[in-house]
Amino acid sequence: MKSIRSYFSEIVFNLIVFSLTLTILISCGGAEQANESADITSEINVSPTPTPSGPSQEQIEEMAIESILIVKVYKGFEFDSQRNVAINLQFSNTQNEHDIAIYTDMDQDTKTPINLIERGHITSSNRYRGVLTVATEFSTLYIVRNEQLSSLIEIPISQSNTLSYYFEE
Repeated sequence: MKSIRSYFSEIVFNLIVFSLTLTILISCGGAEQANESADITSEINVSPTPTPSGPSQEQIEEMAIESILIVKVYKGFEFDSQRNVAINLQFSNTQNEHDIAIYTDMDQDTKTPINLIERGHITSSNRYRGVLTVATEFSTLYIVRNEQLSSLIEIPISQSNTLSYYFEE
């Protein structure tokens, strides 16, 4: 059996829902406004579409072609924002448990590499190979071996998008 308090709670809840629903219906305009808009719509006179006073579609296309033809792309400019760089690091001796870290930038204040893009591990091999996606703005990458900054090497990316280096030990 429900208590008076639960009946009262249900009544209050139903009143709140009813009030909100009524408020939403009134704010949306209800049926009266729908009839008014139907009357207004029937009174609108549609006039024929005026002919455009600007250039024709053919003229617009000709102007677009002309603007493309006069664009000058300066030597060395590339539209690409990224490129794949082939990494080829070779060692004179077989490396056992050797770590490689590749960075894109150097912090000029601390002289430490920043923006790590690859961390690799060599086990019983004399080479490290891979392909990295690198932003075209970078012309060199920084290699750190075994997390020792003293082994930092700056290597330029070639025109053929390769980064090669031979470590003599």
